Amino acid sequence: MSSVSAIVRKFQFIFIAILDNLLKLVLSRKNLSVKLLPEQNIVSDNENGWWITNTPAYFALQIENGLYHHGWFYIEGVLHRYSLTRAKLYYNDGTGFSTDNYFFIPVTRRGYIREVIFLPLGVIGLRWAPVDSSGFFIQQSFSIARITYLEALLRALYRVLYDFKRFFRVAERRVEAVKKLLRPLLHFKLWQAYRNTIDFRVFDTTSRTCDELWHAYQASLQQLLPQLTTHALSLKDHPLISVVVSLPELSEEKLGSLICSLQQQIYPHWELIVYSDGNEFCDQCLDMGVDCSDTRLIIINSESGEAWKRAQGRYIVVLGSDVLLEPQALFRVTQTFTTTNAGVLYGDVAQVDPEGETVVGFNCRPAFSPELLRCYPYVDDLLAFDCSFPEGYKPPADSSGRLIIHDMLLQAYITGAEVAHVAEFLCKKKYHSEPAEQVCTTYNLKSDLRVAIIIPTKNAAELVKQCIESLERTISTGAIPYTIIVVDHASDDPAALQYFNELSELHCVLRYEGDFNFSTINNWAVGQLTENYTHYLFCNNDIEAFHNGWLETMLGFGQQDDVGVVGAQLLYPDKLHIQHAGVCVGLHGLAEHYGKFLSTDEKYRELLHADAQIALTSPHEVSAVTAACMLVRRDAFEKVGGFDEQMAVGFGDVDLCLRIGEAGYRIIYSPDSSFVHHESLTRGKDMGDPHPEDTIVFKKRWKSLLENGDPFYHPAYSCYSFNWQYVDPLPCRFSPSIRMVCSMRGVS
Repeated sequence: MSSVSAIVRKFQFIFIAILDNLLKLVLSRKNLSVKLLPEQNIVSDNENGWWITNTPAYFALQIENGLYHHGWFYIEGVLHRYSLTRAKLYYNDGTGFSTDNYFFIPVTRRGYIREVIFLPLGVIGLRWAPVDSSGFFIQQSFSIARITYLEALLRALYRVLYDFKRFFRVAERRVEAVKKLLRPLLHFKLWQAYRNTIDFRVFDTTSRTCDELWHAYQASLQQLLPQLTTHALSLKDHPLISVVVSLPELSEEKLGSLICSLQQQIYPHWELIVYSDGNEFCDQCLDMGVDCSDTRLIIINSESGEAWKRAQGRYIVVLGSDVLLEPQALFRVTQTFTTTNAGVLYGDVAQVDPEGETVVGFNCRPAFSPELLRCYPYVDDLLAFDCSFPEGYKPPADSSGRLIIHDMLLQAYITGAEVAHVAEFLCKKKYHSEPAEQVCTTYNLKSDLRVAIIIPTKNAAELVKQCIESLERTISTGAIPYTIIVVDHASDDPAALQYFNELSELHCVLRYEGDFNFSTINNWAVGQLTENYTHYLFCNNDIEAFHNGWLETMLGFGQQDDVGVVGAQLLYPDKLHIQHAGVCVGLHGLAEHYGKFLSTDEKYRELLHADAQIALTSPHEVSAVTAACMLVRRDAFEKVGGFDEQMAVGFGDVDLCLRIGEAGYRIIYSPDSSFVHHESLTRGKDMGDPHPEDTIVFKKRWKSLLENGDPFYHPAYSCYSFNWQYVDPLPCRFSPSIRMVCSMRGVS
């Protein structure tokens, strides 16, 4: 069935290409000579790359003879962005360039631009604004052609019908597709329907501030609260929740605000335990004007351990400093614990300025990430747990809520408890301009580690030589036993054959015959190994190591019993831009790299929000990494049967990681293990789908994951952004995404 679908898809691509060329030949068309001249806030980076240093940013569009005719035009091009974009073409109709005179130009996830526009009479200038936010992009091509009205009609009709078919299949957009695309078309309003396709194609990026996003989110939440309240009151079981907070962590006005936020909870079954070991504690509370008449308020003079003993709730919520709960927070706690096997849960938080009036940022967490927790306290505001977990646990004496939260999450990992992440804003807290310090995690390597470095190649002697010499140069002599295995896939270049013959005196060279199948070649190579290796390092022949200690770092993570795969940070050949910082399943439709095209320069990193910076610089769990440089634990590889040979070219590495993750192992991204990846030097680039058969297998096998979203990628981030951009509007749902993680049991 998959092969038939692949044939149909190939036929569809061929048919569209033939039709497109026929339109160009049969209909009268004139290609205009166009030059893009950087005019404002655009700086050249290399041959094709550009940096936008500020907004607005645009190119001046210079047309031959300077004549801007009115009529129908067809714009084509290829634009690769490091982030989302709303590309625009501005025109000057004699009154100057303005924000009213422009066309939205949709850009597909593969970077294609194909748009029909109508230029009015009197246009004297054009500006091209490819990206609406600061960052990096590649303008690979751009052209404008004058077309006939007939061609414009045909292209518009095809776009409307194609988009209707595509979005009618999506349940959430079915009604919108009928309303905005089919209905105008049935009323012979083709151009209205064509304009409406932009509502489907323009990415969900935003230029709004965090505070504007938050106000829109709050408006949606207020509309949802009546339904949530009804649900909360209809629960058959109403377990008590004990909220525990330390007085020294609260400013005077914050205690009253916290009590107010609790009294506004849609779930009313709670108690608040405020504790302090100060002798004048009760007098302090009275001085703050706290109303102690609410029987749910308990004030005690004691340390945290005694406060926990006083807690009567089935569930306990520990709060950090200056935290205010959202009205649905305690309901989400009850809802999650009663519908899952979670022993611990945490949510997300909005950060407010010191005055508490303006939201300045968000903390959108991934699913539980023990490796990130070891080097950075990424949860420090709210943690809820079942009172029976962990059995016999005693919080550190005289500890703040923040330290207790961190300690309990570590205990959850050690004891193998299930940890739930509720992907919703459960609270607000005060923004701290100085974030918590990141700690570099180091591991003492075990003495029995042994690595097989497997490098498949066909010819490409110079690349292989560069790769091997860089590995030898950067792996400490005698530190870690390793063997380099070059898999020669039927090379026929005399120079390559001579080099491989010479190389066989120092390293292992295996000859493989047969059709190219990345998965089969690597599985075959593993099957030829006779020595007892603990790990396999799969490498592309175009990888180049450039700093010492990378193997020790990767093995430090990989030697842990519950770590199955470790991936590296990959850079483009200029070493100025990231090519891979882990793989997100569902990004750009199927799977893509985090951080792609992002600059390695600190000043550009500072343009990202804090969570994005942490994701780039801290080791953490991901769903998958690329096999361009991927360390795999031998027993994990054998447990899942190696690479799936149904996937000959694409997604074999992602599929392997996902299956290893399902088997109970963690997949780690290691940013301190950095390589240059001379991507596409061997096989070239294909702007279409280069492996449709593999795509079909991948989509069918991981359909549920693609629909529900990568657990380590927050729903508040756009699926069309490499750099963790927020969607607009922020998601506000009746049933939030709940991501469960349990040590050695995987992610659900």
